[in-house]
Amino acid sequence: MAEWQHKERNWSAMDQENQDGISIRVIDFDRQGYKKGYNSDFKEFEDWLDFQCEDGWELFDIYRDHSSSNRSCIFRRLV
Repeated sequence: MAEWQHKERNWSAMDQENQDGISIRVIDFDRQGYKKGYNSDFKEFEDWLDFQCEDGWELFDIYRDHSSSNRSCIFRRLV
């Protein structure tokens, strides 16, 4: 029987978790709500998924908060 290892990571337009699960601030807004700049660790969602799937991980499930851009993803890999 296959043995799976799982991890959960979160992505949003405001914050992301790095590979250690530590939340990082990725976008700064001015008073009018316009983006002033990106943290160098910020990745668009598709690029972030590619990064999370390195080392044999595959996307298992996505939970999306429809009131925001937040996504919580479960990844798995065979051990």
